[in-house]
Amino acid sequence: MRTAVWARIHAFMQPSTYLWRTLPLALLLMVMQAFQLFKSTDDSFWDLWTRLLPGYSSSPVVLVTIDEKTLSEYGRISSWDRRLYVQALDHLQEAGATAIGLDVLFPERSPQDREFIAALKKPNVVLADAEIFGQRVPRHPDLKNANYGAILLNTSSGNIARTFQTRYTFASDGRTYPGFAAQLVEASGTAVRPSEVPQYLSYNAPPGQGFLRLSFSDVIAGNFRYGDVQNRIVLIGVTAGGLERDQVLSPFSQGWLGNPLPIAGVEAQATAVHTLLQGGFTSPHPMTLAVLSALILLLIACTQVRGRVVVVLTAFLIFAQGMLFQEGLILPTTALLLAVVGGLLLRLVFAFADVQQGINAQLKRLSAQFNGDRPFLGNPLKRLELLREIEEKLAQERQRLQVLLDNVDAPMFLAGADGKITLQNPSSLRLLGEDPELQDLKEHFDVPDLAEGIDRVLSGESSYEALSENGLITLRPLGTGGLVGSVTPTNHFTHLLEQHDQQAAAIVHDFRSPLTSIMGFAQFMEADATPEQKEILGIMLSEARRIADLIDDFLMVSRSRAAILDMREVDLAALIRRAAAVAAPMFTEKHMVLQLDLPRTVFVEIDDRAMTRALLNLLSNAVKYSSPFSEVTVQLRMQDEEVLLSVQDHGVGLSPEDQQRLFGRFFRSSNPAIQEVKGTGLGLHTVKELIKAHGGEIWVDSELGMGSTFTIHLPLKETVLVPELV
Repeated sequence: MRTAVWARIHAFMQPSTYLWRTLPLALLLMVMQAFQLFKSTDDSFWDLWTRLLPGYSSSPVVLVTIDEKTLSEYGRISSWDRRLYVQALDHLQEAGATAIGLDVLFPERSPQDREFIAALKKPNVVLADAEIFGQRVPRHPDLKNANYGAILLNTSSGNIARTFQTRYTFASDGRTYPGFAAQLVEASGTAVRPSEVPQYLSYNAPPGQGFLRLSFSDVIAGNFRYGDVQNRIVLIGVTAGGLERDQVLSPFSQGWLGNPLPIAGVEAQATAVHTLLQGGFTSPHPMTLAVLSALILLLIACTQVRGRVVVVLTAFLIFAQGMLFQEGLILPTTALLLAVVGGLLLRLVFAFADVQQGINAQLKRLSAQFNGDRPFLGNPLKRLELLREIEEKLAQERQRLQVLLDNVDAPMFLAGADGKITLQNPSSLRLLGEDPELQDLKEHFDVPDLAEGIDRVLSGESSYEALSENGLITLRPLGTGGLVGSVTPTNHFTHLLEQHDQQAAAIVHDFRSPLTSIMGFAQFMEADATPEQKEILGIMLSEARRIADLIDDFLMVSRSRAAILDMREVDLAALIRRAAAVAAPMFTEKHMVLQLDLPRTVFVEIDDRAMTRALLNLLSNAVKYSSPFSEVTVQLRMQDEEVLLSVQDHGVGLSPEDQQRLFGRFFRSSNPAIQEVKGTGLGLHTVKELIKAHGGEIWVDSELGMGSTFTIHLPLKETVLVPELV
């Protein structure tokens, strides 16, 4: 009985060699899925799924939008009397709204705060709490005990918002806070399980079609049907253009191949609330899917009954997805499809290998019949054929090596043991020339110990470096007895400066931990300090934050020089608006106006953290060196194949001599008006290095006493421009 069972198992499975050949591919598939390398493809499937799902006929969520109509009646949001919010909240609560969420940030005090604070501290009112690029947006000082929710969405694969969480851990303080949507649902009386596991957004419909919308101006005046908001959750947020524009991208597009449609941030948050109330989907742990994909690949590739296995697996996956669908789980399909298709292809390859092995066995048998005991390759014609194959492969390898050298920008060459150049790339030809009498390295480079260095490399030394008029020469040994060389155009001082920067970056990075501890202890001591002590601790914290900003600038420049920026497609207009929101308290403190002149969206390929740091430095300088009650204008324009971003102030201005040295490291102007402001001379140098790392340029147009305009030029690679609505 046991023998029969074992025979069946042995007949079912192919020889163990197939298993060992397939196992590395199965492990590779498992690792790729575990590290979510297929996430972009899975996201595309989810987008398709979102578009195909039928929309709900109604939703328990209502949007109150600060739209173009509201702006036309009451002007810009920053100039509003905050009692308008009080009137709107009173009317919504009179109408019977179960919970009200304000997707609007209130970082500073105002003259109408007494009624405003009382209205926002009611139990069913939830305020937005946000973090931008690792920095917390300030809360209103008198609203610390209000009901806050973290307003964040997870974006990926094209910057599209697909998931959210009911609990977030902010990077700025490491603390965990409930999500904005979860707080609203809890305030309406429905329990929500807090979790940091991403949950897919169940989009109700394409942008602008999924929820009942009321204009904020109508709610202020009470001109709406109370039945529209009774027993519903209401979200208040901005949908009009301007400085407060809050927008993300949705999975919907105009046509199947069009660009993603933008969706207002308040509508995206309403989608999260709708998902919690109506039910949404999460994905199983990536490691579970990784193991399942690897097992499917092994099972299909190493079995004989291919058709039956595929049918059984397909039925199993459909059944599993149906069961998981009922539990709110959805399987990403990319790795599973690769496992099935890859298993079938491998099985086809193995079948072809079996046929080829049989043909070879027949050829060997026929050769033994005609040649007796002599080996099959003993035939002279066979040897000549083998030599021709070797010669062709050597020629192919030499051609591949030449192509590799031709595509390297730095001058590179190969030399023999006698120091004669045998092969070089075009950059080396331009530097050294093609004169046959100058093919000796010692003739090209005027370095006293070059001959000794060549001998040391040929004797087994790992490398040799020397500075010459042409640049830094590097020689390394080749296994064939020759050497490979490269020339880095540089000079002695630049080489030493690069080494100094690397060492300084490592030292400055180590300053972060003790500085963070100092700031933490100072904030802890502030609670029980006397007024005099609080003043001293405030100065300490201010200086510590200034040092932390300098450290961030220095490390950001080091990252840009090391070419490790995280380049991806980003909405530059939205980035400028977020930076303006972060810088708003600086302008408010000095009674200055920040004017934005931007298109709605401009998508460019940049490192968003580096570009935000550069823009905040320019805005900070504009505030520091401008008089109170003045205006700063940020303008974004496209010109031919370029993006132009300018920051204009009406401050002290710069002399022509200062403009020439302005972007140098540690430069400080001798102008007394500038010397009064604290600084290190690193801010504009940091901006220049970050822009340079993006392949762009920055320049300044200035006149003493008339202000300055800093203009950033970025090359346009792939940009989508949408005109402003208002």
